[in-house]
Amino acid sequence: MSLYRRAAKRDDAEPEVVEVFLAGGCSVIKHSGANEADLIVGYRGRTYLVEVKTNNAALKPGQAEWAKAWEGGPVWVVRNAAQARKALRMWAESSRIASLTNGNGLRRPANYPASSRRRPRIVNATTGPLDALPSIPAPKGAA
Repeated sequence: MSLYRRAAKRDDAEPEVVEVFLAGGCSVIKHSGANEADLIVGYRGRTYLVEVKTNNAALKPGQAEWAKAWEGGPVWVVRNAAQARKALRMWAESSRIASLTNGNGLRRPANYPASSRRRPRIVNATTGPLDALPSIPAPKGAA
């Protein structure tokens, strides 16, 4: 067996998505783990996992399994620069709300127990949290 591993194929949309995140003040690491998220994005003290997909490409079965098993925050699916900008706006709003509240959107005492509700495992920048993993079509007019 060879010690050298062939580099993973990157999605065509990835350069423009990375450019949007960098321009928005994010730190970005291109990740190449098998079936794991493509990007690790740091923004305002939080870490986001981003899977970049081109056009109508669906998550591979291994990627879907990995995302469901991941116990951290949700995995975001982003298909183009417009969706990356939308994700960035959502993260900024989430960060703003968290700074005004206890992080859950409600003003509660600091010792109030956190919700035990399970977070969604995958978030689509177009439609929001997903409980299932259907193939997510690209927006109309997207290249």
